[in-house]
Amino acid sequence: MIHRLFPFVAADQPGWTGLKVWLSTALGLSDDTMHIMTGLIVLTLAALALRRAPWSGWPWAALLVAETLNEIYDLTHGSDEGNLADSWHDFWITLLWPTIVLLVWRRWGVRAGAAGRSRDQVHQPFE
Repeated sequence: MIHRLFPFVAADQPGWTGLKVWLSTALGLSDDTMHIMTGLIVLTLAALALRRAPWSGWPWAALLVAETLNEIYDLTHGSDEGNLADSWHDFWITLLWPTIVLLVWRRWGVRAGAAGRSRDQVHQPFE
C-alpha cells in the first residue's frame, strides 16, 4: 500500500522501511544521523502538540513510545535493521540528545525559577 501512496519508495523494501531508506538516501544522511535528527524533531513536535516544554517528561515519553514502536516494527518485519543489536543501537542513539535536553534543561529551568522567573514561564514557553 505504501508504494501506491509513495511511488518513489523502492518496491523491494517493505513499507515503512522503504520510506525510511528513501528519505535517508534523498537527504544524503546516514542511518545514525537520521535517528539523531528524528529524535530531536519528534521531541520538538511532541512538545508543540502537547504544549509543553521540550524538557518536560511528556514530549520525551512520546518520543520513547514512537521509537519503541519503530524498533518493534524493524524487529518484526525482517528489515536490514531486524536484529536486537542494531535496534538497541538505534534506540539509544535516537534518545541520547532528547534525554540530555530532558536532564540538562530541566536543571537550568529550576535555576531560572530560582533567579526570579516564574516556573510557568520556564516550563510553559509555548503559551
